[in-house]
Amino acid sequence: MKIAIILLLFCSSSLVHAGEWDDQVDRYINIYKQSAESPKPIAYPELGERVRNVFRLNIKNHILIRRVKSNGTETSTDLFYGNGELHILQNGEGWNMFTKGDYIYEWKIGEKVALKSKKNEKDLVDYILYLTDPSYIMTSLYNDYTKQPDNFNVLESNGKTGKEITLKSPLYGFEAIFVNEESLWFYGFRSANAKSGIKTSIYFSKPVIYEVLPKELIGMSETIEFRESDTTVKRHMVYM
Repeated sequence: MKIAIILLLFCSSSLVHAGEWDDQVDRYINIYKQSAESPKPIAYPELGERVRNVFRLNIKNHILIRRVKSNGTETSTDLFYGNGELHILQNGEGWNMFTKGDYIYEWKIGEKVALKSKKNEKDLVDYILYLTDPSYIMTSLYNDYTKQPDNFNVLESNGKTGKEITLKSPLYGFEAIFVNEESLWFYGFRSANAKSGIKTSIYFSKPVIYEVLPKELIGMSETIEFRESDTTVKRHMVYM
């Protein structure tokens, strides 16, 4: 998706000298705010609202990501994050994560490889934005909708997952996005596999405050042996 690549290059080039967590969040908000003044904007200012909703609603945030398939299977990911911290608990496949001090600890259930790497707060902010909108899919489709609304059908909000905006002609298998437009939040998207016909809906809850981390997350991280690695969370971020 063109806007995804442009946003990635634009934000990366503008954030080379990013500081700590809050500085990185502020930079994103300012970048999107300034897009309103550009004669040829490559982003839109409402994205600043999304960044604020991701990071500034609570000091400690919890987001639940659910993946529901039309064949009845469901997996989920819990994100727990705050200033300089990101913890990920998988209910299914994928990397679990625990940050402590200057390090990131990552592991998969049932696998022997577990990684310990140096923490970079800029990367953590970018990774949270990626996890809550993979490959800028919803950002891109919502941008298309605002510019060419006749290419979409709209179902008003059901109160849970926002307004359903459906493409009249699916794009790369993507059929719909779920959006709250009052204070921009992407509640999810739906796609279909062309070969199997299975549809997948991925939902992103709005952040809520959390008090303590789940015992399962802390317990798993304490029973695993980690090896030093020079990898970063950037390796998980794949853009279309």
